Amino acid sequence: MTTPYGNLTEKTAEALRQAQSEALSAAVAGQLARLPKLAQAAGQPGLSSETHALLLKAKAEAETMKDDFVSGEHVLLALAETPSLRPSFAAVGFDPVYGARSLRRYLQREVETALARAMLAGEIPGGSLVRCRRAKDALGFEVGTGGFSD
Repeated sequence: MTTPYGNLTEKTAEALRQAQSEALSAAVAGQLARLPKLAQAAGQPGLSSETHALLLKAKAEAETMKDDFVSGEHVLLALAETPSLRPSFAAVGFDPVYGARSLRRYLQREVETALARAMLAGEIPGGSLVRCRRAKDALGFEVGTGGFSD
């Protein structure tokens, strides 16, 4: 009998198909095992209701500005509308007329520069989770594990 595998009996051709199927399954399982896993106690990861509301505000800002996607500027504008954060944004010179430009400059001047200096000094290892805190006039970083790695 002629099969896609040449002149084999049907039984031999079926055994060959089965072996190829098992080899393919094993190869796929091996590749899937190499992928990163998300370990969580129960349920799926999600956003808090506050974060979800913030992202919806940012999306509305993007639509108002006729932008195609939500950027950091839209998120900053949405944050600036949060009542509990208004005093903090006012302190760095936020002006709704100019959007997030003043905030972006503030973040570049204060946060990014301080963070870069701390990283260059070896105070913050690569892949760390860094939280920025401001107490009075001082800017500080809390370094922890659980960040991204290369």
